[in-house]
Amino acid sequence: MLSATLALDPGSATTRLFTKTTNQQFDLPSVLTVPQGKQREEVVGTQTFSQVPVFPNSRVTDPRIAASFIRDVFHQATKQMTPFFPPQVLVSIGSTQTHVEQKALLSIIKSLTGGEVRGVADLFAAAVGLGVDTTASKTSVIVSLGQGTSSIGSIGSGALLSVQELECTGSSFIEALQKEIRSQYHLECVASEIEKILTRYGQQAQIAVQGKGPKGFAEYTIAMDMCEGVLSQAIQELVISIQRFLSGLPASSASCVLEEGLLLVGGVSQLEGLSSKLSKELCIPVSVAPDPMYAVMSGLKKILSYSIFEEIGSEQAGQMILGL
Repeated sequence: MLSATLALDPGSATTRLFTKTTNQQFDLPSVLTVPQGKQREEVVGTQTFSQVPVFPNSRVTDPRIAASFIRDVFHQATKQMTPFFPPQVLVSIGSTQTHVEQKALLSIIKSLTGGEVRGVADLFAAAVGLGVDTTASKTSVIVSLGQGTSSIGSIGSGALLSVQELECTGSSFIEALQKEIRSQYHLECVASEIEKILTRYGQQAQIAVQGKGPKGFAEYTIAMDMCEGVLSQAIQELVISIQRFLSGLPASSASCVLEEGLLLVGGVSQLEGLSSKLSKELCIPVSVAPDPMYAVMSGLKKILSYSIFEEIGSEQAGQMILGL
């Protein structure tokens, strides 16, 4: 084996790594266990450890934490491989990140691997993964609703034409529900319990969650209709943000959006009834991508098939490839 070829999608909640050489994919929580931290502490022997977020808001805030985490991820993926040359890595980078932030992530990976590293905007990768003809002159609009960051972007003619960060994220849904549950039930629930409510919203009248409340730490029953007002407000804020973005599109792009609508990706896009509510409010078609949590990785895999490390010439990969 001469060299390993890898695709990396670093997210605020989950980091995904695909090895083209062995056709394996790894999905790992984007946290690093470090000694004597302050968050989510756990004790192993006499040592206290904490799980620290690696990519809060899908950005590198501490290069040392990011480097340690990525090193561990690469080791896990390549430990059964014996390449002669450094790995080649294609990585998704946040579409709303500054050029400096994007280059910083690529530089960290370059320093760890010593191999060739290229980056592609996550919204562009998602479009490729969904089978959108990114070379066409017509405009497609992708809305990415992630756990830690959300964004909307227009894509056409082989480029990401415009992009905007959205304030409504999975975390904002969770925080709003936590506040409401605290107010109505005097109950403190961790994020993972709130996520259970989100994934089953609209499917059942009640749900059992664990948390610390009047009976101490125990299981409590929550009425799902309590979520309606909280989520409706969050969705309305999302609608306003999307309308603001769409209003800034040129007339030619706007006409494409009226016809084609929006494509939703990311974990929050799976919220029951979200696409229909957005469609009603925006008066345009809105659809959820098949397997929306893996749209970016699917696009990275397709772009790898263009042999971008051998020849940067694919129109589909186009202008969106950055390299070090």
